[in-house]
Amino acid sequence: RIKVIPRSKGDDVIDGVIYIVEDLWNIHSLDIHTTKLGIDIFIKVIYAPIQDEAWLPVSHQFKMEGKVFGFEFEYNYLATVSDYKITVNPDLAVPKMEVIDETIQREEAKAIAEKFDQKKIRKPDNTQQLQERLAKGEEITRKELKTIVKEYEKQERKELDEPEVLSNVDYKIDSGAYTKDSVFWADIRPVPLTIEEVKGYQKADSLAEIERKKEAGDTLKTKHDGFKPWDPILGNNYKVSKHSSIELRPNIPNFNTVEGFNFHYRIGFGTVLQDTNKTRLNVISTFRYAFSREKLTGNLSFNLRNRNYRFKVEGGRYIKQFNPDEPILPIVNTFTTLLLEQNLMKIYERDYVDLLYRRRVNQFLTITTNWSWARRYQLQNSTTYKWVNRSSIEEYSSNVPENEELASTGFATHDAFVGSIGIAARPWLKFRIRNGRKYEIGNSSPTLSLEYRKAFELFDAAVKYDQLEAGIKHSLRLGFRGRLDFNFRGGVFLNNDSLNFMDYKHFLGNRTPFATADPAASFRLLDYYTYSTSDKYFTANVNYQFRKFLITTIPVIRLAGIRENIFVNYLATPTSKNYTEVGYTLDGILRIFRLEAAASFIDGRYLDYGFRIGIATNIAVNFSDN
Repeated sequence: RIKVIPRSKGDDVIDGVIYIVEDLWNIHSLDIHTTKLGIDIFIKVIYAPIQDEAWLPVSHQFKMEGKVFGFEFEYNYLATVSDYKITVNPDLAVPKMEVIDETIQREEAKAIAEKFDQKKIRKPDNTQQLQERLAKGEEITRKELKTIVKEYEKQERKELDEPEVLSNVDYKIDSGAYTKDSVFWADIRPVPLTIEEVKGYQKADSLAEIERKKEAGDTLKTKHDGFKPWDPILGNNYKVSKHSSIELRPNIPNFNTVEGFNFHYRIGFGTVLQDTNKTRLNVISTFRYAFSREKLTGNLSFNLRNRNYRFKVEGGRYIKQFNPDEPILPIVNTFTTLLLEQNLMKIYERDYVDLLYRRRVNQFLTITTNWSWARRYQLQNSTTYKWVNRSSIEEYSSNVPENEELASTGFATHDAFVGSIGIAARPWLKFRIRNGRKYEIGNSSPTLSLEYRKAFELFDAAVKYDQLEAGIKHSLRLGFRGRLDFNFRGGVFLNNDSLNFMDYKHFLGNRTPFATADPAASFRLLDYYTYSTSDKYFTANVNYQFRKFLITTIPVIRLAGIRENIFVNYLATPTSKNYTEVGYTLDGILRIFRLEAAASFIDGRYLDYGFRIGIATNIAVNFSDN
C-alpha cells in the first residue's frame, strides 16, 4: 500500500491510502480524503479484474460533510458497476514484469544501470530497447517504466483525430430500467436502501409523476391554475401551450435624481420553435413610469436565439446610462442616492431602434454586429428627495458627468447612427464528448476579441467617428499554487470628428460599497466618467488567488474555505496619469462573500483608499436589470 501525505493540507490535495496489487502494479482500492471550500470529501473505490489482467472500479463510495452558515450537513453516495464490456489495448498486453524501486532495491537498480545505457534510454526517441525488455518480461526500474508510459501517452495524443478533445464518453440507459419493480432492484442491489432513501425515492417519483401529468393537463391543480387577482402585483408565468408561455414581471421601484422613484413593468411571450435547433422566440414589452417627471416610456423587443445565433430587434423610448455597459445597478444606485446622497448613475433619454446579430461560426469563433439609430435627449435632475441628510447641501450633484477631457459633457438633442462588428476567438478551446455531443471545457482557452465601431452621417445623424479595440481575457490555474485572472483591453479612436459624451470610451469604475462578481472585470475605486476618452486607451485588470499566502498558511483558516487574493488594475489615457489600483482580498468568507481593501495611485502618488464587499469569486453570478 502507498500512504498519500500532502505537503500541506487544503483544497484539491488528497491524503489517505492507495492499495496496489503485488507484482501486477495496478490499483486494488482507494481510501482517500480531500476538501473543497472547507467541505470534507471521503472517497472509497474498489477495483476488480474484468478481463485478463485489466482491473476497473466496481464499487464507489462518496461521503461529504461540512457546515454552511452553522448548519451541518452530510451526503452519502454509493454505486456499484458490473457487466463491463471492454476491449483491451493490445499495445499494453505485456507479460508479468518485475519493477525495481531505486529507493529500496538500490543494488538491483545499480546492476540494471550498469548493464544498459540509461542516458540513451531516457530519451523519448530511444525507447525501443526498453520496449523489447518489457515484452520479454525482464526486470525494469521504476524510472524506466515511467519513461515508457510518457512516450506511449505522447504517441496516443498524436494519433487522436481531434487533439482538442480531452475525453470521450458514451452511455445509455436501458429502456427496461424504468419498468422494473422494487423486487427486481432489491434482488440485484448489493447494498439495501435505507428507510430514508426509500422515502426519498418515493417522494421523487411522486413529484416526477405530478410534473408529467401537469404537462399533459390532467391534474386538478392544472385545470384550476390561471390568472389570480394578485398576479399583476406579484407577477406570474402562464404556460399557454406545450412550448409557449406568457410572463408578467413587475419590478421593485428604484430611485434616481432624474426620475425620482421609477417603476417598470415587463410583459413577455416566449415560445420554442419546432426547428432542428430548438430556436427560442421572446417578445417582451417594457413600460416605465417616472413619478418625479410624471412620464411614461417603454420599449418592445423581438429576440430569436439558439446555440448558433442570436437576432434581436428592440425599439422605443427609454433611459440609458452614458456608459453603454451600464456599470451601476439601479437597486445599488437607489441605496447610494437615498442613504449616502450620491447619485452615481448618470442617464440620458433616447428614441431608438437597435439591431443585434451574433453568429457562432464554430466553437472557436463568434461574430457579432450591432446597429443603432437613436435620437438622444439630455435630462436634468427633477427631485431633491432623500432619506438621510448627511450634509448641509440640499441639491444633488448634476446629472451631467464630470470629465477631464471635456469642460462640459452636456449636449443638445441630436441623432446618431452607429454600427459595429466584432469577433471573439478561443483558439485553444478544449472539449469533452458525452454521448456524441461536445461540451466546452471552461477556461481552457483565452478569449481574444477585436471590434471596429463607426458612426455614420446618415439619416440626419450628427455623430462621426471610428473606433478600434482589441482585448484578451483568461482565467487559468497555475498548478495547485493558485489561479490567475486577467483582462487586457486597448483601443484608439481613429478619428473623433464629431461625437458626444455617450460616444466616448468609458471604463468600469466603482464608487459603491459593492464589488462586481468577476474579480478581473472592473476597477474598485475609479470614478465612472472622470477619465473617459475619445483618444487612445489601455486597461489591465489582474487578480491572483493564492492557495496559501498570509493568514491562509494557518490550516484551520484554509480548511474553512478562505482564500487570499491580490489584484492590480491599471488605466492609461491622455489624462489618467497612469491611474493604478492595488488591493488585497479575503475570499470565500462564509463560503459566499469576499471583502476587498484597495488603494489608488496617480503617477505613483497615493490618491484614495476604500473597502468593497462582494460575492466570492468561485460563485458565478449574473445580474440583469433592463
